[in-house]
Amino acid sequence: MILAFKPIFVDKINKGIKIHTFREDSKDRWHPSREIQMATGVRTKNYNQFNEGICGGTQRIIIYATLVGCPTVVVDNRTLDPTETLQLIKNDGFDSLEDFNEWFNEDFDGKIIHWTHFKY
Repeated sequence: MILAFKPIFVDKINKGIKIHTFREDSKDRWHPSREIQMATGVRTKNYNQFNEGICGGTQRIIIYATLVGCPTVVVDNRTLDPTETLQLIKNDGFDSLEDFNEWFNEDFDGKIIHWTHFKY
């Protein structure tokens, strides 16, 4: 299945810095062993598949957004401590807590889609 990414994440994915992504998955389509085609420009003439992988697993994630400070993040019904939350932010390709808070400026409920076997 295709996963669409903003161009700012391409290099981080290719270098192994960004090791997962967050997505809503209301139809429960993401499961371990599912093929992943990572691309930019999805549904445009600028489509570019830049990487591929295999889904190493998924986890449910809830992010309670905040404008300042560390957000509350719950993964598989467990609240991450601040150190774990900062690691999650780094593993998702963000350079700073502020960048993450700007991107996730509303509460989010979805899945972490892993293309490694790392879990929280």
